[in-house]
Amino acid sequence: MLERRGHPRVPLDIPYFARMRVEGGKAYAVMIVDINRWGIQAAFATPDDAMGECLGMAVLIEDLPARLDPSGTGWVGNLSWVTPLRCGVRFVRILPLSDAELSALNDML
Repeated sequence: MLERRGHPRVPLDIPYFARMRVEGGKAYAVMIVDINRWGIQAAFATPDDAMGECLGMAVLIEDLPARLDPSGTGWVGNLSWVTPLRCGVRFVRILPLSDAELSALNDML
């Protein structure tokens, strides 16, 4: 299948955990499943059937490991797709990490 994204998606073998705060204040524990410079796929710690109501809403991904977010400010994006177990977030701004740096996220520290 042809990758339609402009930047390659990097499936993460090492678990990276964060908190996703949805517009309106509800927060979810998530694990980042894959990443590219324009977005992530995240898995929820517990299924949530109500997540479909959040489609298109703004989110803040926070409490990220320093390796992903050296500034500690988090990532801002919008929910582009949602299931009870996973979601996709498209960032408002491209990540300041290169494709090579993203690929290196699977390397142990």
